[in-house]
Amino acid sequence: MIKALLLNCLLASENLYNLSIAAANAVTFLNTAQISFTNRNLSNVRIPGADLSHGVLDGTNLEGADLTGVNFNSAWLNNANLSNTIAKHISFGENNYLIFPYPVTSCCYSKDGKFFALTNNRDIVFLDGLTLKYLRRGVGHTNKVNTLMFHPNSKHIASGSTDHTVRIWNSEDGGTIHTLIGHTECVNNVAYNPNGIQLASAGDDNTIRVWTHESGQLIYILTGHTELTVMSIMYSPNGEQLASGGDDNLIRLWDSETGNALHTLEGHADCIDSIAYNQNGKQLASASDDKTVRVWDIESGKLLHTLGGHTGLVVSVVYSPNGYHLASGSWDDTVRIWDSVTGQAIRTLIGHADRVHSLVYNPTGQLLLSGSTDYTVHVWIMENNKPIQKLVGHSDIVNKVACNPKGNQVASGSDDHTIRLWDTESGKLTHTLTGHTKAVTSLVYNPDGKQLISGSLDYTIRMWDSENGNNIQILMSIPSPGVIRSLAYSPVNKQIAIGTAAPAIHVYDIDERTNEILLTGHREDIWQIVYSPNGKYLASCGHEERVRIWDNEAEEIIHMLAGHTKFVNSVAYNPEGTQLASASDDNTVRLWNMENRENTYTLTGHTHSVMTVVYSLNGQYLATGSMDQTLRIWDPKEGIQLGIGKTGSQVLNIDWVKMNNIVSGHNDSSIRYWEIKEKNTQFYFQLLWAFPQRVLSIYQINTSDIKELSENNASLLKQRNAIGLPKVIAGTDIYNSN
Repeated sequence: MIKALLLNCLLASENLYNLSIAAANAVTFLNTAQISFTNRNLSNVRIPGADLSHGVLDGTNLEGADLTGVNFNSAWLNNANLSNTIAKHISFGENNYLIFPYPVTSCCYSKDGKFFALTNNRDIVFLDGLTLKYLRRGVGHTNKVNTLMFHPNSKHIASGSTDHTVRIWNSEDGGTIHTLIGHTECVNNVAYNPNGIQLASAGDDNTIRVWTHESGQLIYILTGHTELTVMSIMYSPNGEQLASGGDDNLIRLWDSETGNALHTLEGHADCIDSIAYNQNGKQLASASDDKTVRVWDIESGKLLHTLGGHTGLVVSVVYSPNGYHLASGSWDDTVRIWDSVTGQAIRTLIGHADRVHSLVYNPTGQLLLSGSTDYTVHVWIMENNKPIQKLVGHSDIVNKVACNPKGNQVASGSDDHTIRLWDTESGKLTHTLTGHTKAVTSLVYNPDGKQLISGSLDYTIRMWDSENGNNIQILMSIPSPGVIRSLAYSPVNKQIAIGTAAPAIHVYDIDERTNEILLTGHREDIWQIVYSPNGKYLASCGHEERVRIWDNEAEEIIHMLAGHTKFVNSVAYNPEGTQLASASDDNTVRLWNMENRENTYTLTGHTHSVMTVVYSLNGQYLATGSMDQTLRIWDPKEGIQLGIGKTGSQVLNIDWVKMNNIVSGHNDSSIRYWEIKEKNTQFYFQLLWAFPQRVLSIYQINTSDIKELSENNASLLKQRNAIGLPKVIAGTDIYNSN
């Protein structure tokens, strides 16, 4: 009843101008209640100031609507129609990214916000801090510039280079004031103390050198790191301490006045690339090649949090100006936002096409800028510098999704250690299952759907009641090094097969767990195992180019299907058991005839690793998901592609739910529920619901005759291939965009 009333109010605003505020409140309430607007006709509605952040508006018709001041932060607007809308002051949660001639390895803001500077090969590029328009270049280094930091007075900036020198520049004209010579190897990092009197530099010569800013004279040299390279340095907010991190995996704290060593913080397993103090100087965050961020209490030296989730080296870390959040940048091409108090992951920013090297907040904290080896700087809007809302859903990568036999429940397992149960019709989160202490890698329902079995990197397999979410029991623990990668439940008896990193397949009778069958032969991790529909055979794949077929009764391998040129990630039987599909890192899917074991079709079209493959319930269709951020549907009898859906994030796992529905799990921590539709013999994917929405997705949005759109938003939409935009500067060389 309430939903209908709110929708009526929203639609009535088309003809009644005085309802615009009420309509904006109505649509905001509906969006907050997680109501999907997919394919709805909202043409000509008036909703100025509405909050549609994280909303699902794929295919929504907003033609002619008044969208003044609407917040579309992290909304999904694929194929939406924004033609002829009033778009004054709308926010997409991002600005257009900036493109440069070379990789961007360091960037910083002046304290007064007047300048934004970045490294670009041998040059320093100065931009206007408000408009991000090009101002000038600083030229003088003879090799790549690695690091930058503004002086507290904002008038000067220091740089460190592979040419072994440190330079101090005039921010106003880009001229060199001092060239500091002393390092005998590459300079990796520079830092000013808060009063601007001292400048510290760290290098590959295993030294930290402290200079006077005014004269450029060397004050002292700090030694103590035991490996060749000191990668990171930072002064405490009161200027009394200098912290450094290096190749010896240690953080060392120094007295900045005397140069005496104070404390050493130990815990990282690899090189420390970046360090940052929080605003009061009581905490220190460190980013490392061990793929973690660690947060330390400075006074006690105690480790407070270890933030895991990045899948590549973490090379940059920074606190927000208000101290609420911690941002980390990684070689996995992502930026992650963390709660600085609890250490919980809040948000993953996806958009870079290569390694993220540098992060900086603007002085107000409203923008976070990230520099990358993809030659760009991305500009992220940080929701008015307020604490970021905790969204419904996983906070980390979704590794596995599974649907129960009835099709009314979907389970998802994540790197955040949890399993979540969802109602397929409404998208409502019904239960969050906790108990695993590491990433959940595998899920499978028993044949009647009353029980859910989960496997984890914590070596355990747990059984859950799928109706109430209760943990029935820990079925078993697999001894190290057998971390659990995959699970399969026999369709004909109470037998479960477990694929591990040992590598081996363990086959158990659930009721009599002592009756173990051990199948060996794989060289490395086993990524997926599936039973044939009659339960007689098992198919398995992993870190090799072949698929193995096992006789479950004879307990031996009977076939190896060869043809892929890279590792196989996923396998699936069709409902009859006559065909097997395999998905691979070679970007292909192969279809095999299981009577003669011949490769009947090789499906091409994906441009990156194909991570997951599944047949429809009747076997008529085949769906695949890939690291190329697409879902595709195929005819497995003819070996042809029928349709494609762009998702905006890597697809890690899918499962078929009903005749025309699939569910997908993604690297941006989202789970998404789709309906597959057909139009003019072409199939497409219509998004019905998704949680959480953390990524702006605006593929093929129609913006013909859009009105009062800002230049930044026009550039952003142009970069995302919007349809119908007037000619705007977007994604061009920054030197020519002023």
